[in-house]
Amino acid sequence: MARSRRGVLIALGALVVAAGIVVAVVGYQRLGSSEVEGKLGGYRLLDSQFLTDHLASFGAIEVNRHKYGRILDDALANGEGDFYFFPPDAVIAGGVVLQSVTQTS
Repeated sequence: MARSRRGVLIALGALVVAAGIVVAVVGYQRLGSSEVEGKLGGYRLLDSQFLTDHLASFGAIEVNRHKYGRILDDALANGEGDFYFFPPDAVIAGGVVLQSVTQTS
C-alpha cells in the first residue's frame, strides 16, 4: 500500500510540474514581450543594482549615477506603478494573474 501511495504522489507531483510549465508557456505567448517589459503596471524604471544577461534580454541597460538620478526623477514625476493593473481589454492567463497577486520576491 505504501508503494502505491508513493506512486500516486510522484504522479501528482509530475502533473503539477507539467501544468505549471503549460501555464508559463501559454502566459508568455499571450502576454508577449511588451507586458514583460513592465508596461502592464505602468512602471518606467526597475533598479536591479547590477546588469545580467538575463535582465539585458528584457531591455535592461547600465547607466551612471547622474543619468540614473534623472531617470528616477522622471519616473517619480510621471505617476505610480501598479502591480495589480491589467487593461480592461487585455487577455490575461489565469496563471499570470495568480502570480501577480502571490509573488513575494
